[in-house]
Amino acid sequence: MPQQSDEPQLSLHRAGLYNTLAILCGLWFLLTGWLWSYLANLIIAYPVGITGFFLWRKARALDPHNRKGHIAIAIHGLGLAISVISFFLYR
Repeated sequence: MPQQSDEPQLSLHRAGLYNTLAILCGLWFLLTGWLWSYLANLIIAYPVGITGFFLWRKARALDPHNRKGHIAIAIHGLGLAISVISFFLYR
């Protein structure tokens, strides 16, 4: 009897975990990205946002059509847009 591999199921589970973590990082980035006072978001928001982006890329490599991946990158994009807009309003 041939051995069945659990590898595809495991990679889908990992992709879901990475996407969930990327969404959490994106929410943190979205909520703290506008703090340009004393350049606080360079310490508070951007490291978490970059980590979330790399988690999203890793999840996308495992499962490119996951709905959570689309949500995660949308939250990161919105956080970046708000951060850039608030930077120009702060100056």
